[in-house]
Amino acid sequence: MNTIKNYLKNTKKCELTGYIFLAVQILLILITNLVCSPKYVDCDSAKLMEHIIKMWEHKSLAIDGWFYSTTIEWDCVTIFAIPLYGLTKNIFFACSVSNLIFTGIFVYTLFFIFKGYSKMYPLAAANLILLPWGLGMLDYYNMLFFAGSQYIVKVLVPLMLIGLLLYIEKEEMGKWWKKADFMVMLVMFFFFYFVTTASSSIYVTASGLVPVLLAYFIYKFLSWTRIKSVVFLMAPITLVLFVLGYFINVSVLGGTRGDGMAYADVFDLSTNFHECLVGMFELFGGTTIYEGTKVMDYYGIIQFFKFVFVLFLLANAFLTLSKVISGKAGLLKTLLVSVFFWNWLILILTRTTAGSATYEYRYHLIGMIPLMILSVVNLLDMAKERKTPGWAFAVAGY
Repeated sequence: MNTIKNYLKNTKKCELTGYIFLAVQILLILITNLVCSPKYVDCDSAKLMEHIIKMWEHKSLAIDGWFYSTTIEWDCVTIFAIPLYGLTKNIFFACSVSNLIFTGIFVYTLFFIFKGYSKMYPLAAANLILLPWGLGMLDYYNMLFFAGSQYIVKVLVPLMLIGLLLYIEKEEMGKWWKKADFMVMLVMFFFFYFVTTASSSIYVTASGLVPVLLAYFIYKFLSWTRIKSVVFLMAPITLVLFVLGYFINVSVLGGTRGDGMAYADVFDLSTNFHECLVGMFELFGGTTIYEGTKVMDYYGIIQFFKFVFVLFLLANAFLTLSKVISGKAGLLKTLLVSVFFWNWLILILTRTTAGSATYEYRYHLIGMIPLMILSVVNLLDMAKERKTPGWAFAVAGY
């Protein structure tokens, strides 16, 4: 036991363990894509893969006569898979490598957000998020890291904006154009934001960027601190990209379903609240539509732990909200929690279900991923402040 305690107290060894786990997870993402996607590809991903092939064959990103059901399907594996398919003529390999690239970008974004923090923060967040919490056509893993990964860009863009705003707050920005890491993230943010707006219209703007920007400006106003000029330089570029992307979306797709989203009537509000809450648990596999899972079976035990995990996430959300209200949360936590509660509010107030009560629970991804990051921050901060048993959270590296 003393050996384990001594190991956990060694920051470098803990970080090395985190890097090893992260490398193993990234390798498994690549392997599962290469090996499993040809055997278990679902109808949505199959359609997307055919779309990628057609785009390469027609040398066009907008194909005449193609049936666009919900989006133009650019803000996913398509971005990197098109040239990779052109080189290899193997669509499964192209999508697998594209998922690997996006996984790398996702991890890089987490490290960018936590610039100046202990490496255990981004390592713990990355290892937590990369776990395959739910497997299936519209489930967690498939939407982020497998086959079509239709939500990876939608989740990335708000996180990139959070990272940029935090960087601007912490660093001297006199010659910001000479800061290589900032410029890399800024270019990626502009590029992916344009792509997701052109593909999915206002969805990411309304669900991801609006809460981050509102929380940022309110935070700055209440703290009575100056907003740096680079933020105001970013604003018109973002606006132009939104207008161009929206125009492309309407021209090609005629607008998405989200553009015509309607409010739920007063009789559906309480039902929406319940269904959204249940949907969060279903997203992580903490509950299921299937009957007969025995409590003491392997799958029953796993489901129980996933259920408790979502409770832990929700507890962190409300704990942080109380600190935001009292002015004790800090900017990072304020930005992260704002995305979660904003999205929950949108889903409560609007009609978003289809085939079943929680059919669209993937919509929670854009809010739940920031909440997972927030929960890691809270946990490691507690360890730093010695409010938790040292042996339990020594992995914080303090």
